[in-house]
Amino acid sequence: LLHADSDEKVTGIKQVENNTISASFGGLAPTIKELHEFILERLGQKGFDHKLPLNESCKDIAKGIVCAWDHYECQNAIVLFVVEDETLNISDQRVLEYAILDIENKIEVMRCTFKELRKAACLKENKLYVKDKEVAVVYYRTGYVPDQYEAEDWEIRLLMEQSHAIKCPSAGLHLAGTKKVQAYLTRPGVLEKYVESNIADEIREVFANQYSLEMGTDGDEAIKMAIENPEKFVLKPEREGGGNNLYGTEIKEFLENIKSSEERNAYILMERINPPSIPNCIIQRNQPPEITNVIAELGIFGVVLGNKKNTYVNEFAGHLLRSKKADSDECGIAAGFGALDSPYLD
Repeated sequence: LLHADSDEKVTGIKQVENNTISASFGGLAPTIKELHEFILERLGQKGFDHKLPLNESCKDIAKGIVCAWDHYECQNAIVLFVVEDETLNISDQRVLEYAILDIENKIEVMRCTFKELRKAACLKENKLYVKDKEVAVVYYRTGYVPDQYEAEDWEIRLLMEQSHAIKCPSAGLHLAGTKKVQAYLTRPGVLEKYVESNIADEIREVFANQYSLEMGTDGDEAIKMAIENPEKFVLKPEREGGGNNLYGTEIKEFLENIKSSEERNAYILMERINPPSIPNCIIQRNQPPEITNVIAELGIFGVVLGNKKNTYVNEFAGHLLRSKKADSDECGIAAGFGALDSPYLD
């Protein structure tokens, strides 16, 4: 997000979060650009080609999956999409599947739910098989919140984790995307363990301040600070999918209730980002279109392939712009808080 001072003067960009599992809308984002190009043409606009930046997120993410499949070195192995029982965002997933086939038509993509995998998945010599087909790549489009697992599904997740199949993500990378880890990375000296100090300084400039609420003096100070100035913070639980954060007076009331409880350990306090707003029109189902102030959030996709010893691929893979009404705190599209958008470079 862009971050602005009290006069709405932009002072820089700030990172909201990292997502390392089931990052959505990489398939549809390029289509939104095409839609906006079509609309601008119909409106008689000229000279906008260079203002809508190229976005090949679908193709780039597909290339990453194909690269992982190729790295597995088994031409008959499949790519497994682990999906929800009821998939509401199936068009985003299908277009990615077709992009994989456009790059390498020998690849078979199989879609399975956890429920189906309980019967169909097994290990043979540490290789993962589903319906008697060896799996090269496991790509999760579910499994990012506990509610998406029934008791037996944790065994399936463990089975896939123990296999030689390349996981997107592995359990370790899944945990690396948690808010606890993101908060830890903001601490002094942590980034320097992984990158040069000058690069760490540049990365740290985009971090919003984050505070752990764990039991102890530091956590007590953070809670006191949030209760006194709740409008300056966002309270985040360890949940994904949108609609989970607390803001303003909700923070004060909630922390007053849990400040003496171990429950507070499950939350992270983050400095609130103040993005500038612009007039735009969000098209929503069963609602008349209207011009309103909106806030845009830019997401950057990346593809990383590696193991404990080597990084084979680490590349930019397109972008996603999401917009929400300026008076809305959340921006989750699937949760109904925002809409897909396109950058327009003036």
